Amino acid sequence: MTKGRVLAVGDVAHMVDPFLGEGIYFAIKSAQVAAEAVDGCLSKKTNTLAHYTDWVRNDIAREFIALEKLSKLIYNYPRLWFGLIERNPDIMLRYFDVIRGVTRAEDFHKWVFLQVKKKPWKVLRGLMGGRAKGQK
Repeated sequence: MTKGRVLAVGDVAHMVDPFLGEGIYFAIKSAQVAAEAVDGCLSKKTNTLAHYTDWVRNDIAREFIALEKLSKLIYNYPRLWFGLIERNPDIMLRYFDVIRGVTRAEDFHKWVFLQVKKKPWKVLRGLMGGRAKGQK
């Protein structure tokens, strides 16, 4: 995300949430981290922008990988996702914590998959759309 003295942030750096397509949080956060990296160079604390590059690799990339996995679950199995939300509306409230930067997407992803693993028979029934009970 850096080349020489240039930093790519926000939409230019393709920092858009793979789950909902939200980008404001990542635009603001990447600009803040980029400003810290530039400040470090200007104040002679460092002579590289490695702080920003490290942040993108170690934080944002991991978050986006988790959100990508979550989006595959949701968009490939919408009936399952709807059933999960219907039984546990807290799921979206927890996701809003991700958007606000209170919870890491990686932690949210683990929590959602834990909910799925807790009751695999309900997940299977949700995937089948109730057909397991003989419904058409």
